[in-house]
Amino acid sequence: MQKPVEIEVFGVESEGSTNFVQRMFIDSFASLTVVRNYYLHDTFTMKVTITDESVRYLVDDAVLMINGEFFYIDQVVADKVSDGTMIVSGQSLIGKAGFRIVNKTYSTASQAPETIVYNHLMQQVVNPSTARRKIGYLTTSAPGSLTGETINYQASYANVLAEIEDLTETYDFGFKEVASSYSPLTQTIQIYKGNDVSNYVEFNTDFENLLDEGYESSNYDEMNYAYIFGEGEGSARKNTTVDQGNKSDLYLKELYVDARDLQQTSEEVTYTDTQYIKALKDRGTSKLNEQEAVLTISGDVNLDNPLFEYGVDYDVGDRVRITSKRFGVTKTVVLTSMTEMWDDSHHTLTPTWGKESPTMLDIIKRGAK
Repeated sequence: MQKPVEIEVFGVESEGSTNFVQRMFIDSFASLTVVRNYYLHDTFTMKVTITDESVRYLVDDAVLMINGEFFYIDQVVADKVSDGTMIVSGQSLIGKAGFRIVNKTYSTASQAPETIVYNHLMQQVVNPSTARRKIGYLTTSAPGSLTGETINYQASYANVLAEIEDLTETYDFGFKEVASSYSPLTQTIQIYKGNDVSNYVEFNTDFENLLDEGYESSNYDEMNYAYIFGEGEGSARKNTTVDQGNKSDLYLKELYVDARDLQQTSEEVTYTDTQYIKALKDRGTSKLNEQEAVLTISGDVNLDNPLFEYGVDYDVGDRVRITSKRFGVTKTVVLTSMTEMWDDSHHTLTPTWGKESPTMLDIIKRGAK
């Protein structure tokens, strides 16, 4: 079933301005792909015809409204102008937080991860103490209690978006963005926890709501025991361990975590010895969660099957059930991402359930932290 999409394009009123005005509508394109994520920011890629209007208005930092969410353009590519098309791509507006750092030491004892995410947004993006650091078209709302746990956490001069996405993925909550105003152009970041709908939403080729199926089982990147070393030198260096699963022999997979950036005394807080060790353990847990075993089923959702409707019966962030008789797998998993694609004749939904194996870029980024 083809779902119509109309895209509205906004540009700044004048050079150097942050006031956006409506410039054009796009109701025809060769293809459009929108990826909605639970733990991460969203992205889009669109192939459009080269016209005077598209060249003029589809430029870096222009904003597109796609299905109730604003995105900004960060790349326009025309490999061969003679083909008559160009590729426009970009990110949801929280992507701009990737251009902000935690500009002082943020240190806290026994704070909920969702509160830390909210504070990063408020202090570095929405309402920073230095006015020029404010990203004017972003706002957020304080979350309720989502995770039911508190952590000892410290970050110094880290990338704001990377810190937010590390916290959401480690502690299993997410954020979504909703266009909340056209004038001034504003997007609200909502920190939330998905629903568990696995009692009645199941994807299974036997139900014909899953087209074909793919399968991945991988433990090549898995780690389950972390040695975490904090401040100090030599034998005086403070350290602890995190053990996930009490594995041994060939099933024990050890990871070294260098956490010397975690300081027991900072401008904001001084940890007791017990609190500092917990901060090290929380860092170790975060690193282990980056390197988990993967077991997942994949496949496109059958949009012609009326059993469950995306956005109504289930959504990104919800827990659903997936079953594969072929591979003997039945799992309750989080819908971590939905890739939605339109072209001239098709509208497809491709879900990602749980975590996938890391790409080389993921591994490089992990090593840079």
